[in-house]
Amino acid sequence: MGQKKTPTGLNWEGQQEKTKADREDNTLIPHAGQGICRRVSMSSDTLQHFADRLREAGLAIDCIEANGLLHRCGVVDKPNGKDGAYKAFLDAPASLWWKNWRTGDEGTWCGVSGKDMTAAEREALKARIAEAKEAAAREQAERHAKAAERARTIWEAAPAASDAHPYLRRKEVPVLGLRLAQDGRLLVPVLDAAGKAQSLQFIAGDGYKRFLSGGKTAGGFLPLPARDGSKDGPLLIAEGYATAASLFVATGHACLVVFNAGNLEAVVKLARKEYPDREIILCADNDCETHKPDGTAWNPWEEAAKRPPHPSGRGSPYALPLTGQGRFQRPAHAP
Repeated sequence: MGQKKTPTGLNWEGQQEKTKADREDNTLIPHAGQGICRRVSMSSDTLQHFADRLREAGLAIDCIEANGLLHRCGVVDKPNGKDGAYKAFLDAPASLWWKNWRTGDEGTWCGVSGKDMTAAEREALKARIAEAKEAAAREQAERHAKAAERARTIWEAAPAASDAHPYLRRKEVPVLGLRLAQDGRLLVPVLDAAGKAQSLQFIAGDGYKRFLSGGKTAGGFLPLPARDGSKDGPLLIAEGYATAASLFVATGHACLVVFNAGNLEAVVKLARKEYPDREIILCADNDCETHKPDGTAWNPWEEAAKRPPHPSGRGSPYALPLTGQGRFQRPAHAP
């Protein structure tokens, strides 16, 4: 029989082998069965803590690069993307910073409690965290700027879509300002507060949706003007285009598409700033069959709709579809 091939840096007894890179610059290499990386000269406990914290934050990681540089990775609901970011430091005090750009979750972890640190270590940790945040913000801003430029280029070159698109026919809604990508998918613009495209959503005929890689969704929306052109009537806010278009057809009221529940608060704040006295109604998806990773029942849109979306604490009425039915019930105002 031929010699078995082994994973890089491991022998078949599971013992760690030193590579040339490991001897020279302590490059991290995979550790079997743990989904993390380790350094021969460093306790695996710290790296395991790093991995645990990142996974708890929803980041999808195969290997931790604990070299103090900014690294991008996927997140649980988009493992092949780059919506996660982290910086890991093994030199004292061992510490970690991370950001989940899809959820907005951000955090830090340190292997030493604050009371056990020297003044120098506390200052070093503070500086690390500040630098990590600044580096991530710069890198993210660059990604967003490039994606916005691509979005505008794609949008300007795209022809208008028609009501005959399979997705629109299946949802029984009209095309309201959408365009068509070269591959036949619908193009839905994600606009910023200035009305410029900051990203795009692509919708296939079967309803599969994707956003432009690197594009910014947070704070983005798509407005559907009121049928009579007024700007003082009710403003309906919905998650997806089809829901908003259905509401528009049924009521004639202006609608805003916010694209996901996590983006609701940011868009409502923008709307309330623009229209301080206008009635804003949150038309929530009834995601009653959704569960958190631990199995707990979770209705993200109802949860988001019930939170006071404005700094003043002023809530908005919200409408929630009755389970299994296509009509809305309108409960009391949210707190």
